[in-house]
Amino acid sequence: MNPEDTWVGHRGQVFSASPKSTRASTMLNELDGNDQEDFLHNICGKIQEEEFCRILDLRKNLQFSDVLIQYMSHYLNLGWHLAAVNSQNRVNQFLDFQEPKETWSEKLIELSLDGIELNVGVRTGSASGLLVIEVHKQGRVFPFRRGDWSSECVAEAGAQLEQHYYELPEGWQLPASFLLEPFEVKVFGEGNLVMAPPSLEPRTQANWRWLKPPWDSAPSQPPPVLRKIIEVTAPGPDSCRSAPVIPSWEKIYPAIASHPTVLQALMNPAASPEIYYQHLLAAAGAIGLKEPDLLLGLLWHAPLGDARDRPQGWQYLQQLLNRGVLAGRLQGGRSQADESDQSKAPGEPIRAISQEPGRGVDSHHCPRPGEGDYCRRASSGPTAISSEWPGDAQPAPSHKPGNPRYGNGDAGDSWQEFVKASQENLIVERRRYEAMIYELGKLKVWQEICKQERRENKSLNLKLEAQLAREVDYLRTLLKINA
Repeated sequence: MNPEDTWVGHRGQVFSASPKSTRASTMLNELDGNDQEDFLHNICGKIQEEEFCRILDLRKNLQFSDVLIQYMSHYLNLGWHLAAVNSQNRVNQFLDFQEPKETWSEKLIELSLDGIELNVGVRTGSASGLLVIEVHKQGRVFPFRRGDWSSECVAEAGAQLEQHYYELPEGWQLPASFLLEPFEVKVFGEGNLVMAPPSLEPRTQANWRWLKPPWDSAPSQPPPVLRKIIEVTAPGPDSCRSAPVIPSWEKIYPAIASHPTVLQALMNPAASPEIYYQHLLAAAGAIGLKEPDLLLGLLWHAPLGDARDRPQGWQYLQQLLNRGVLAGRLQGGRSQADESDQSKAPGEPIRAISQEPGRGVDSHHCPRPGEGDYCRRASSGPTAISSEWPGDAQPAPSHKPGNPRYGNGDAGDSWQEFVKASQENLIVERRRYEAMIYELGKLKVWQEICKQERRENKSLNLKLEAQLAREVDYLRTLLKINA
């Protein structure tokens, strides 16, 4: 192996470059000092600084793809089931690791040349015979000695996260992925994907690296104390029911492509995941998107959401829909209240928007505006922002019985409540509209930049190939003349 075509990784491992990434340097090394200087002078005079930056990025992607191929080959030799995952945590179907190494490695290099960043995911459970747990180093880990639960095969991502790989005991069926809440430990369940080294961990912006690689220290059986904890705390059959078929992004995008408000909501950050999903549901309802499967898929594929990082995250999204986030809060609080007042007699119980048992609210138990609860009705409109987390049932607000809400005084209080809520909505709507216009402008600019970058990258590759071919022909002509 030519030492000039190799480099050393972070653990002292030696990796070799691909022929595509070393072709230009090999041609340059074949020239003497003067010819090299002329060659570089001609190249530098025709390639701008931005093009050099793109060349360096391509070289970086090629180097990482070569390292990725080395690791993937090791994992396949261990019998692990792999998947290529992009930066949005979506599996790339273009790569099939059942094909020969020459085929999938060439495809991986082509994707790297196109600027697509990929990571390697390993299927846990029976597919790879693995049990994997992820712990936060600075968090509350198990109240036992580390040697009582740790593995012989360990990876880390920065100073925060650590993965422990165990051999799946024979005949043991892994439950669905779940969190050991008191200890901040995540257990990757049957068929789940875990990012393996050298993948980039987005939460720490650090690459996973092996402290004890599996080819040097094979995964051991899980210790009895760890196995007991998993068996006791694993979710039951009701929470492990099979996930629904979530529509692909290719099916969802045509339904929202012509609606910039939904695209804006997809890219607009929020203070919490639920607020982000609330805004997205509001935007979807405003365009008349009410199909449950499409809404579930829209929330699932939302780039700024956290459902895909949650074990059984689809259940969390279904809770959002089933609790009436869509049905009650997208129709506007004012029109909903008016229709209810016309259809219900005074004193007749009015069902809450979630339609859940125990969540009803009587008409004579409406809170006073002065008690700070008038915003609850205002939050029924398109600007709804809920502070409730799915699964935590909130008790209905209680009020003193000495204040009946009937008669003329009731109408006055309702108007005060409506005016205050309308003012709040007006302020929020104005701010959201200004932010939407600004973000839409940025989104359009970024789309144009991405298109331009892709076109320039392709033209740059063609220019480089043509320039190198011309230089080689020129050098060959010189050699023939000198000969």
